Amino acid sequence: IITKGSTFDIKYTAYIFNSSPSEMYATNDESKIEELYREYPDMENVWSAEPMSITLGTTPLLGGLGKALEGCRVGDKVEVYLTYEMAYGKSYIGFVPSKSAVMWEIEIMDKK
Repeated sequence: IITKGSTFDIKYTAYIFNSSPSEMYATNDESKIEELYREYPDMENVWSAEPMSITLGTTPLLGGLGKALEGCRVGDKVEVYLTYEMAYGKSYIGFVPSKSAVMWEIEIMDKK
């Protein structure tokens, strides 16, 4: 079980969320990275298929992500929906317009 202090790897895809997941803006899922490169050809080599390593409570995460991952187990797949307040707030971050809700699809890959 993932608890504060646990170190684990995730595979993820993040979307800007309007009434449904509409625009992917980040991923480390190899099958989806090519889709991002087609949409953003000038961003080649920005995204990596390497699992993202997280130490819960230490690794900086969007507000609600840490809460959503606590209690998960290796192999779990979760969808996390964050209001803009829980995600990036009123800031414009990279591809994410200000005041945008986001959705993350996360798979817990490995616990160390």
